[in-house]
Amino acid sequence: MNAQSRLRMLYSAAVLAVVVSVMSCSDSDDDRKTLMEELSAIELDKYIDTVPYMSHEPYGSDPTWEIYSFDTSVCKCITGNSFHIGVKSKSATDNVVFLMSGGGACWPGRESCSETADFMTGWDDVTGNPLNGWSVIHVPYCDGSVHMGDNDADYDGDSAADHFHRGLQTTSAGLAIMRELFPNPPKIFITGCSAGGYGTFIAYLLNRRFFPDSSMYILNDSGPGLSNPDNGMITLVKDAWQYMQYMPSSCSRCGDQLMHLYDWILQRDPMARIGLFSSYHDRVIGGSFLDMADEDFRDLLVSTSDEIRSRHPGRFSRFLIEGDTHCVGEVAGGYSYAVGSVTLLEWITQLVNDDPDWPDVLE
Repeated sequence: MNAQSRLRMLYSAAVLAVVVSVMSCSDSDDDRKTLMEELSAIELDKYIDTVPYMSHEPYGSDPTWEIYSFDTSVCKCITGNSFHIGVKSKSATDNVVFLMSGGGACWPGRESCSETADFMTGWDDVTGNPLNGWSVIHVPYCDGSVHMGDNDADYDGDSAADHFHRGLQTTSAGLAIMRELFPNPPKIFITGCSAGGYGTFIAYLLNRRFFPDSSMYILNDSGPGLSNPDNGMITLVKDAWQYMQYMPSSCSRCGDQLMHLYDWILQRDPMARIGLFSSYHDRVIGGSFLDMADEDFRDLLVSTSDEIRSRHPGRFSRFLIEGDTHCVGEVAGGYSYAVGSVTLLEWITQLVNDDPDWPDVLE
């Protein structure tokens, strides 16, 4: 091959690379446009401007946090108790953690769940945690509908509402404060344990709707978005919580297993990465919540997440461990727990830092 031929070949390769790059950017832009159009079509903004906080003040036992309190006419817990949002502002970075608490779920026939807004301090004090310098919006859990319901339900059949599933409203309260205090976060880390893990689904939709340019990172801790396909629980839950109206219409499988929303997200949002932590035999989610045999839950967890992983390697990864523990807080060693040479903390760090070698960890 002479010099002129080599130059022509190099030129052609360069042109092809530019064309591929432009096409990729174009595809990415089209996906984002479609994403935002679909989110705009859902009434996710229903409460964002109608949940003003009543007051805010430093939290008594840890004044590095502030409590934003709401009147019960605006936001309230499932049986009418008062609600608040916790905020910890930091100056090290403009990045924000959107932290969602867990604590049970309610539907007719199952009425034992959290009725008061808790508060979580110390979450960001883990040594080596890459999120230590990030500000935090903490959304307590007391709506009974894993942070996403929108329905006043009559459980006792007397034609009067007695359970107020206001999850969309209370989650929107956190978003409203976040928009006021942190209007331009480069990165948003959405996380929660148990019911808070289930809450990451609606939290992503709300965050992306109102922060279209932020990179999004989801860590679902033991709230995998699964339902038992062999009993009537999911029908009761859908009816009591009325959350399906806030799922994208094009997510045809979201009504079967909510985890499929992660697939929907990753197809459309190139600025999103999602991590899932669970034990294979989680006694709370698999046993108590879904009423499934250990191996049936394991099979459902692995097969559903396998499908998403196969479609989005590098952007959806799992850290699945043996045993029946529920949430990272119960795991021996916590964030230092290791599978092979990978600790949970290292895995989370790779998630947040966009590490291309972020592994899928299956014990």
